[in-house]
Amino acid sequence: VVTTIGYGNISPTTNGGKLFFVFYALIGIPYTGYMLGMIGKGYSNFYRWIASKSSRIQNHKKRFLLVVGVVTFILFMLLPAVIFVAIEDWTYRDSMYYVFVTLTTVGFGDFVPGQEESQYRELYKVGVGVWIILGLSVLALFIGEMANKVEDKLKTETDVELDTEIKSDPKDQRSEER
Repeated sequence: VVTTIGYGNISPTTNGGKLFFVFYALIGIPYTGYMLGMIGKGYSNFYRWIASKSSRIQNHKKRFLLVVGVVTFILFMLLPAVIFVAIEDWTYRDSMYYVFVTLTTVGFGDFVPGQEESQYRELYKVGVGVWIILGLSVLALFIGEMANKVEDKLKTETDVELDTEIKSDPKDQRSEER
């Protein structure tokens, strides 16, 4: 509920359960969003700290960020998909689809892990839950970083346009002559 991923396979059926869900979601969703943001900020600070400690990384910052991005993609997208292939007996394509649908919080419900009875089912479900929380945090970090880049680019372009408009405004030229 609090990750806003709705698979459709579990839902409250009683009136009391539905009422509890509303209050739980009202408190839990904002708290989870805040927690995911803090985890994402922690990742970001960690990567920046690593980058600041090495002059070699400073000289190759774009390459470093690319390597970090690729490793993170492998850890949170490709590796979990391989695990789902092995444990859930899904195809790799279906597993990648599930990973993407889950980490983007779409959650259609056509694939739900941990439905088969097994000796370690509960532990597996906890592991999937931890992966979801960490994966959502990483996704929030990347989306936040992309938004910052777009915002910086738009701000730079807007500043350049404003400077050009101000310099070409005849009123400003007259006031400069005085």
